Amino acid sequence: MVETKDIERAKAIVFRFHHAVMAKDRDLQNDCALEYSNLVIALNGGTNLGCMVEGAPGHSLTVQCAAQPGEEPIWGQEGEFLLSAHGVTALVRVQGDVPTSRCAVGFSFHALDPYLPFLSPTGYRSAFTVPTPGKTVKEVAVAIMGEILETKKNLCMVEGTHHQNIRVPAWIVTIPQAACTVNAHGQLGLF
Repeated sequence: MVETKDIERAKAIVFRFHHAVMAKDRDLQNDCALEYSNLVIALNGGTNLGCMVEGAPGHSLTVQCAAQPGEEPIWGQEGEFLLSAHGVTALVRVQGDVPTSRCAVGFSFHALDPYLPFLSPTGYRSAFTVPTPGKTVKEVAVAIMGEILETKKNLCMVEGTHHQNIRVPAWIVTIPQAACTVNAHGQLGLF
């Protein structure tokens, strides 16, 4: 069973792991990854078998250490946040980002409006990478978007058959929208 002291220890490891990535300290990054792995294994009865299934210690720590919705996660955290870059606004989900030196981090980009240009005609695009020394999660997400667009050359519209798949999380709906007006000539104005 995961106790408060275990969660606090895991959060401290995640924080050190992030700072190791940012400081380009591969040895400290590896030490943090090993410490986190050992904590999960100890809490899971001495094995990593099944440690990430829902309700298991690894899964519980991942959930407890995750960034708040809308906040950019640090390395070692899962989370989701808004990103506007390269002419695209997307919901970015970061998954599989627990302190590790061996596993890839999944970045998924989700369209929020089916009628705006996006990275793919499905309204979804994903990529995998490892923590990039000296770069934040957001900086890596921006770079991934740039690489996708460099390969594709253009943004595209989300195809109609995929419009129903676009889901806007509740935390985004609570963000105040910019006020807008349309003048007599049809010109849109934001204020």
